[in-house]
Amino acid sequence: MENVPGITSVGKGRAVRSILAGFSKLGYGVSMRILRAEEHGVPQERRRVFFVGNRLDLPVLWPQPTHGRGLLPFVTVGEAISDLPVLKNGEDPGPAAYRKPASSGFQAMMRGDSAVVNNHAAPRLAPINLQRMKHVGPGGSWRDIPYELLPVGMKKARSCDHTKRYGRLRNDGLSSTILTKCDIHWGAYIHPEQDRVLTVREAARLQSFPDRFRFRGPRTEQFVQVGNAVPPALGKCVAQAMLRAMQFAGAAPRSDSALELAIAV
Repeated sequence: MENVPGITSVGKGRAVRSILAGFSKLGYGVSMRILRAEEHGVPQERRRVFFVGNRLDLPVLWPQPTHGRGLLPFVTVGEAISDLPVLKNGEDPGPAAYRKPASSGFQAMMRGDSAVVNNHAAPRLAPINLQRMKHVGPGGSWRDIPYELLPVGMKKARSCDHTKRYGRLRNDGLSSTILTKCDIHWGAYIHPEQDRVLTVREAARLQSFPDRFRFRGPRTEQFVQVGNAVPPALGKCVAQAMLRAMQFAGAAPRSDSALELAIAV
């Protein structure tokens, strides 16, 4: 089970205690931990609470970080999306060829056998937002926008407020948390080099979805599908830790288990 870290403070911890007690009544031994997606090969700052348990009296093992200080370097935004086609604001090319050959191991892994890029259409922004983002460089935010171009509600904001609104990503950094829409009023979702917001495919890459995943329905729903998901690369690490716990205790998983399906992702 996975949720946002804020669940730990709901009702001064009452929500978490209720979850643990409920699972305990069903015979589950459950452990809880906050995992950082970027420490497991996901090119994004993302903290989420995971609950893992079983009814087999097996230990709960957690995946150990593989990326970070003293480990592999974090996967950057550029390493994740720089091979995708260049787009203008509002452009929808349909299935399109890759911009260039894969230039990182992450890009090669995401592409797999895919020959074209799907779900790669730039949402259309109003002219005023295009004017605003032209003033925002890589790593910048709303603070770089001239006062007269700021939204009315932000003209009274302090420099410490809304830290990532109208933010532009950096190719050499991590993405901010991918939410259910890449709205510049919400956070840093401007492309590092192009004056537009992220596409569904770019959001999916930053969530570590392989390109073979196709997202259906209206574009707003596609963003929800991507933003609400556990990053597949992180889910795989959790599943592998669960398999190690089963093997450690001599319990063999069934061939059709959800764990093996997760590993296959």
